[in-house]
Amino acid sequence: MKTSKITFTAVAAGCAACALFATPSTNSLEAVKADWYEGRYTNVYELAVERFASNSNDLVAAHLAMEYETCFGSREAFSNSVMRLVEITDTVTHPALTNEFAETREDWIWYATEFLPSRTDEQLEQHRAKCRQIHRVLSSDYILEMIDDAGLW
Repeated sequence: MKTSKITFTAVAAGCAACALFATPSTNSLEAVKADWYEGRYTNVYELAVERFASNSNDLVAAHLAMEYETCFGSREAFSNSVMRLVEITDTVTHPALTNEFAETREDWIWYATEFLPSRTDEQLEQHRAKCRQIHRVLSSDYILEMIDDAGLW
């Protein structure tokens, strides 16, 4: 009897973990925002990987990868994801987005080339800890909404 209780508890815990790390139910902005807000960061990253597998210049995937690497990636992965985002946004010609990307481009470059290298490991970890707090919105939330509104999701 004791064994079956332990087995049931282990199965229940395993199912809870599966729910926590399952991929988003849909490839929609709302599902991604909900996953991030609830701390299901891996779901967001897996969606970025999936989208990059289909299109290596996927604008949404670049934003999602950058968000994830900001919180969990190595310093190099963090910087690379930001610069990859810059490369991809440089190819965007949609009028609703080009002005926004032109304005944020320099900020992203500064972030990757000035901010990251100037942070100590402790400062970078403090920055990441803020990113990993549950119930925080994606830092590029408003840009992702613009991408969705432009029909580019």
